[in-house]
Amino acid sequence: MNELTCPILLLQGLDDPVVPPSQSAAIAADLAAYGIRHAYIAFEGESHGFRKAETVIASLEAELAFYGRVFGFTPPGVPPIELS
Repeated sequence: MNELTCPILLLQGLDDPVVPPSQSAAIAADLAAYGIRHAYIAFEGESHGFRKAETVIASLEAELAFYGRVFGFTPPGVPPIELS
């Protein structure tokens, strides 16, 4: 993992049978251990590929906020995201 240096956004459905939440949590823990900036957001009741409108909106807003944080701009009307 030491070859990774760029920030990473992890979006996880907690009911995902393809990528279990434990796998994303382990990735987030490894990123933290290596000091790689990241955000991990889990969505209750979602599987592999988000279906609920509110989850789709929240994930797209998180993605835009992530880009803003990384590239130094503030997207209007989008909640900010914190990177660990």
